[in-house]
Amino acid sequence: DSFAGAIAAYPEAAWRSSDHGRLQQLAGALVFLGNPDPLLSAVFDEINRRPASQIGKSSKAVSLYGLQAARLLSEAGALQCANRLDPALAQRLDYWLEEKASAVRRPSQLEHAVHAALDDIGLQATPDVTIGHGLSADFRCQAMAGTALGGP
Repeated sequence: DSFAGAIAAYPEAAWRSSDHGRLQQLAGALVFLGNPDPLLSAVFDEINRRPASQIGKSSKAVSLYGLQAARLLSEAGALQCANRLDPALAQRLDYWLEEKASAVRRPSQLEHAVHAALDDIGLQATPDVTIGHGLSADFRCQAMAGTALGGP
């Protein structure tokens, strides 16, 4: 934190024209400062000013995770920051982080074994299901017709 003042005073001209990903990463990097303002507030202002399409399929997950950390910590009051990420952008951020996380998730050996065991007892298992916003389950099971569990 000995350089926090110098970092928080980083000149606007040096970052304002950065691409979306670098700006999002900058927001994430600033969470490590004890007092990231006024820079983090200015970065949030710039992100909020840009089109919503800055967060989407082509966004890099590493940039989005940094922005998510800044967003969550500022909303919780854990960061001394006067500004917040726009709610519409926050919703878009949640959506694309979920999409990116689910695209790279690989089942473990245990999940393969459980899936096979569920099949063996007559349950049709659908892996990695979303139950609701922010909630997921390893499997959703449905008993197949003609089995002891599914009936005739």
